[in-house]
Amino acid sequence: MPGLFASPDTSSFTEFLGGYSPELLPGRRTPPASRAGDDIPHGTTIVAVGFPGGVVV
Repeated sequence: MPGLFASPDTSSFTEFLGGYSPELLPGRRTPPASRAGDDIPHGTTIVAVGFPGGVVV
């Protein structure tokens, strides 16, 4: 395990996770059981507006 943290081979977090704990990568996990209605997609919208005095996020 120490070699994974000390190796400068890549800056890819996905490659690091694949070497350290591949079961956590998407597609390799079993999704948890959900209740009816819990599988509705959720999202977040971030809006930024610029004006002469600055920016409002």
